Amino acid sequence: MRRSRIRTTITCEPKLLDTITPVDLHTLHYCRYPPVRNPLDSPERVTNPGSFNTDDTNSDMATKVLPFLALNEVFIGESVTSRVSLLRLQIDNGKWTHTKSSGLCVTTGTGSTSWHYSINCLRTHSVLELMKILGEDYNMKMDTTLEKAREVAERYNQKLMFPADSEYLAYSVREYITFEEWPTPRGLRVRDRAGAVRVRSHCTDAGE
Repeated sequence: MRRSRIRTTITCEPKLLDTITPVDLHTLHYCRYPPVRNPLDSPERVTNPGSFNTDDTNSDMATKVLPFLALNEVFIGESVTSRVSLLRLQIDNGKWTHTKSSGLCVTTGTGSTSWHYSINCLRTHSVLELMKILGEDYNMKMDTTLEKAREVAERYNQKLMFPADSEYLAYSVREYITFEEWPTPRGLRVRDRAGAVRVRSHCTDAGE
């Protein structure tokens, strides 16, 4: 059976191009990172997201296509996991959106049964609580038994998975942070299907 895969293309300053090599995370020592202060964490950056450079083209940038295709998913986020990931996202040919989260997961149909599913699946008791709220506060008559909640959760969760040979990807913004002016502009769906996802990283290791 044919299984779709993800091709990753990185655009960066030419001087950084040769430093982009695969790293085995099992051997990566996070203590090598010195204390850093990311200028994007300053108050003016948070309260004025429009201060980011929104120019979509830069002739000084170089491009590299990674030599490996991802079968399950590609995850983009801070290498130091305790830090917030600052990412600008463009879904297909839509608008660029400034986001704060714990990272972005882009998956194929093969990977939709694994990490993507775990990030987005609804738990039975959460569905049951929502059903009770609808019944009590909005006078909607419904079966609020545990069995019915389990059935609804299962129907929802089944829709998270899609065929391994699908030409589409699915993306999930993990632990999406929303407050005041973040994200900007509003309207980005936390998860959805897409033909292509473009990311501009403002994380610590994204380069200058």
